[in-house]
Amino acid sequence: MKGYGRSSLALVTAAGLLVAASNSAFADTRGFVVSWFGLAEYFGGDSDCPDGLNPMSTEFYRRDLLRLGYSPEEATRLLKDFPGTPGSPDGEYIAIMQKRGDKNHNVYTFPETEPDPGLKEVKGKFAYGFNLDGNVDSPISFTDPDTAEKGVKNQLYRTIGCVQSFRAPPPSHDYLSQVTWEQLRDNMPAWLIEVSGITDPMNSSDVRVEISRATRPILRDATAAIRAGVTYKQDPDPRSHSVLHGHIKDGVIYTDPADIRIIADPLMAPEYRWSRAQMRLKINSDGSLKALLGGYLDWYSVYWAYAAGGWAYEHSGSLDMVALWYSLKRHADADPDPATGQNKSISTAYDFEGVPAFVVHANNRSSVADATQAKPASKRLAAGN
Repeated sequence: MKGYGRSSLALVTAAGLLVAASNSAFADTRGFVVSWFGLAEYFGGDSDCPDGLNPMSTEFYRRDLLRLGYSPEEATRLLKDFPGTPGSPDGEYIAIMQKRGDKNHNVYTFPETEPDPGLKEVKGKFAYGFNLDGNVDSPISFTDPDTAEKGVKNQLYRTIGCVQSFRAPPPSHDYLSQVTWEQLRDNMPAWLIEVSGITDPMNSSDVRVEISRATRPILRDATAAIRAGVTYKQDPDPRSHSVLHGHIKDGVIYTDPADIRIIADPLMAPEYRWSRAQMRLKINSDGSLKALLGGYLDWYSVYWAYAAGGWAYEHSGSLDMVALWYSLKRHADADPDPATGQNKSISTAYDFEGVPAFVVHANNRSSVADATQAKPASKRLAAGN
């Protein structure tokens, strides 16, 4: 500070504070209520699944009946009135399927009582997501079709991407995610996303992305679409409050790796706990939000989210729960158990969509991921992300 006296230094400091305050005053904040949440499923045609798609539930139920010793004629009779009703004559096969492993235990709770029936898995080159572990050359890596980022980890997509109920050409959503989300969003508290610190919508070095849960469900308009411009109050529960640090480059918001946790619903999952998660968000010209979240999840909780529905989820989604168990366990790619070496987490990617909303902050805003502890945006900018 050579050449400045004490009074000059005071003026410079005051001017600096004034500029900082001015920049802060002009920073924009944009709030959204989540209108869609589901698996990020890439659809590239036959090249995704060169071994073909997995069989429908009638097919793998028949296969298992034959494996259990039933004759083809008996299998045909048992499945004649598929899907049938539990406890009724036309649902006789349901009790058999529930204990198709060792004939004593519920196979959805104890899947390893049945041998691995095998799941046809994705062998294509593309998947949505992020390079979560920094390894570009890993043999399990994909390339993101939108960003061309290499080293993308999305083993959940590899596991279920060839199940017919999870395949849908864009812009359609896959059947199972669609059915689940439609049942939930009118009943469970809404999810909120707020982006603040936007000094330039195209390029801002320090932004804050806040993910939280509201105290009430979403509201629809007269056309049944999610109503925009509604005010929602945050639930103060820290289990549904994550604050991420990020930056904007070329109009796209990128967040730094952090843990994200949010309470959901037992029909889908009691809660999501992503570790080392990243997000990519884009505010569209009409004010809506499109976002992608990638991170690691406990693979057993992923299995439970589907298997808890037992026969009902299995037959309606044509998702062989036993095959799913073995495939998730085989493709889990993070957090090895010190005792067994079995990986406890699997890489995933999920889509979010949102419409503009106003977010009223809770008084207690403690969070799972604190933006002040996240990696500085400058490090990601230097890396070209």
